[in-house]
Amino acid sequence: MKKIDILVILSSPRTNSNSSFAALTLAKKFNKNFKIINVNKINIKPCKSCFYCSKTLKCCLKDDFEKVLYYLNKAKIIIIASPIYFTGVPGPLKIFIDRNQQKWEKFKTGYFKKIKKSGFIILTSGANISKYFAPAESEIKSFFAVNGIKCKKVFKFGNMDNAGEIKKEKYFKKLKV
Repeated sequence: MKKIDILVILSSPRTNSNSSFAALTLAKKFNKNFKIINVNKINIKPCKSCFYCSKTLKCCLKDDFEKVLYYLNKAKIIIIASPIYFTGVPGPLKIFIDRNQQKWEKFKTGYFKKIKKSGFIILTSGANISKYFAPAESEIKSFFAVNGIKCKKVFKFGNMDNAGEIKKEKYFKKLKV
């Protein structure tokens, strides 16, 4: 298996979405091997709030989440790209983030060993109003925190209702690391 340096987590249900294009463009700038996971195309069940993880530090649900954790643990750079839906992330990404409760349990008990990783957030929205990005940004930053990931940069792109809008030079040139 080839080494994975970067994990790109996509959450747009659109094929060739603005957020996905931005994430792949950013990943390529690092000139390293990357793995792409689209949370819309994998099977991750919602957290049941059963408290199993608070007792065992593991999740009782059996699905694709463990595979994603494998790549999350291997990668040194994590890129999460998401459209904004009513100031939040789309449902499949929210489900994925909520399943990190087991990581929170490890984090708060001191069991979780901090791993220095770098994270980048890419958010796209039809509106270009900065306060609409804040809830999604906060949620992804919380995910980063419990996974030992330092957020290096947040890219916010408004006026992205039309597919391909991100390819305009005024947006494209903002994708600098």
